[in-house]
Amino acid sequence: MRIFCSTGNTNSLRRWVIFPLPGHPVAFNPQDRFVVTMGNRILVTVNDGRVFGHDVDGGGIVGPAFQLGGPPVAFNPQDNFVVTMGNRILVTTKDGRVFGHDVAGTTIGPAFQLGGPPVASNPQDNFVVTMGNRILVIVDDGRVFGHDINGNTINPAFQFGGPPVAFNYPEIDRFVVSTGNRILVTTKDGRAFAHQIDDSMIGSASLIN
Repeated sequence: MRIFCSTGNTNSLRRWVIFPLPGHPVAFNPQDRFVVTMGNRILVTVNDGRVFGHDVDGGGIVGPAFQLGGPPVAFNPQDNFVVTMGNRILVTTKDGRVFGHDVAGTTIGPAFQLGGPPVASNPQDNFVVTMGNRILVIVDDGRVFGHDINGNTINPAFQFGGPPVAFNYPEIDRFVVSTGNRILVTTKDGRAFAHQIDDSMIGSASLIN
């Protein structure tokens, strides 16, 4: 897998340039299951729960893969979504339980279950991303629900106001990520749309061009 990066005017969301990051390939093996980022590090989790990292230097060069120490992560069939929040990996299972692994350097800590209500446990839940200390769940009709996290406790879900997000999945919409206070939706034809988030309100989609 080649890694591509976007640069441009993040205030206007215009004049962005997409370019491949040089360096080592990432997540090109069939056993690679989840790919997330943690700071300037790309983390790849494989089917048996091993986690490999690639550090990306200031020049945008992807470093060689190295294996993180510690217990396996997201190796069970019921593990459904993997995201990061700060230096923590969060694994959400199909029944909505959320497990955390704190990462210190290149060592993964043991799994612990976060308290609180289930997250993304419904079949209509399509995407899970994080934004600050908040988990965002996007359902198939474009509604967005948030869970604030305080320490190791998940708060009840609340619905965001504003227009729907990524409601054309899988026919048109393909990927959803978050960056800063924006949700980015990439379509199958390569277009990217941004939704600005202001507390619990979602802004209208803006085409990045």
